[in-house]
Amino acid sequence: MDLSRKSISLFVAVSASLLIAGCPTAAVDRTNNQGGGTIVTAGAKIASGKIGTLTPDELQLMHDKAIELNPELAAAPELTDEQAEAAVEFLDANDLETLDDVVELIEEASDNPDTVVIPDSVQAVLEGIVS
Repeated sequence: MDLSRKSISLFVAVSASLLIAGCPTAAVDRTNNQGGGTIVTAGAKIASGKIGTLTPDELQLMHDKAIELNPELAAAPELTDEQAEAAVEFLDANDLETLDDVVELIEEASDNPDTVVIPDSVQAVLEGIVS
C-alpha cells in the first residue's frame, strides 16, 4: 500500500469510528450552555443575514474572539450568560437580522433614541454593569 492509500484508509477508519462512537462533546461551560454554536456558525449566521438567530453562546464566542484578536480589548470583561441572553433579546426586540439593520438602528438611535427598543431584561443588565 502506498502513502496515499494508507492516508485514505486512516481517514476512513477515523471517520467510521467517529460515526459509530460519536464526536467528543465539549464540557458545558459559559459558551456551551445557552443554545450552543461555534465561531463558524456565528459567522455563517451573520454572513447570511440571520443575526436574529444567534445564540447567547455564539455571542460569547464572538466576544471572546474579538478580545483574542485585538490586544486593545484585553482588559474587557467576559460577556456573562445574562449579558449574552440580554443581547439576544435586544436583537429580537429590534428585529435585527442583517448588519445593515444594525447600522440603520444606530443611525436612527442617534437621531431619535426613542426608536430603540430596550427590553426590561436588557435594562437590568445595563444597570448592573453601570452600578
